[in-house]
Amino acid sequence: MLKHLKSYQIFESSPEDFLTEEQIMFLDEGTGKNPAKSLGSFGTGSSWGASGGVSGYAGSKWFYDPESKLVNVEGDFSCDYKDLKDFLGINFGEVTGDFVCSGQSQSFTSLQGAPRTVGKDFYCNFNRKLTTLEGSPYKVGRNFVCKYNDLKNLVGGPLEVKGNYDVTGNRLSSLKGAPVILEGDFTSDRIFFRAGSWDFNGWTSFLSGASKNTEEILLTLGQLNPDWWLDLYTKKRKLFNQIWIQMSSDPKIVKNSLFQKVENELGTRAKENIEIHRDMKDLGF
Repeated sequence: MLKHLKSYQIFESSPEDFLTEEQIMFLDEGTGKNPAKSLGSFGTGSSWGASGGVSGYAGSKWFYDPESKLVNVEGDFSCDYKDLKDFLGINFGEVTGDFVCSGQSQSFTSLQGAPRTVGKDFYCNFNRKLTTLEGSPYKVGRNFVCKYNDLKNLVGGPLEVKGNYDVTGNRLSSLKGAPVILEGDFTSDRIFFRAGSWDFNGWTSFLSGASKNTEEILLTLGQLNPDWWLDLYTKKRKLFNQIWIQMSSDPKIVKNSLFQKVENELGTRAKENIEIHRDMKDLGF
């Protein structure tokens, strides 16, 4: 369930006070409501938004929060094959189900305005003008699928993906921006990792049999760079602690020569900053 949902009774206002007619119709269509009946109709009186009427979206509702100026969706949202360049000025917050913005008719050049979190799957395929993942959700509860676009790297993509991460069909020259936490498969044209192998042991094993060109791409992975870890520690300390403690407690990873190299260099970087070094002592640096 969505947190902090605001009803129009509480604010004594309606979506029309904050959104344009075009935006309201877009949200109603995206949650499966008949667009011919969408304007001026916001569910059954319990809250803002549209109740579903299309197969696959039954029960989906959208909610506008005047405080955050975000649109949250309880259920699924789809704007696939709509010939869109952007999300019409709408900024999504949380979508509890799937979010779909795929289609060869789309002209997205960025994902600014896309949900901050998606509870299930995020799909953004066949957007041939899409060159960046900036604006993507930072957390996806199931699969992140962004195939056949024009991505060169993964900067701006989600930090945490609970399912699979698929960027097949993009001309990737770098894995910069790849997820920190990935529980499912990682799939691209040249690189594939099965679920459970997104760690130093999996990366080392892959490198042992990779071609020179593929090796160069994998070595752009942030996790293989001590400065990446230091940046993560500085900006997202809780996430750093979670991942580092988990790795440090795995005997197989601790013995991994690639991990040891990164750990040693990270320790050196930390010692160059007395304040950071003091904070990281409890983590063994």
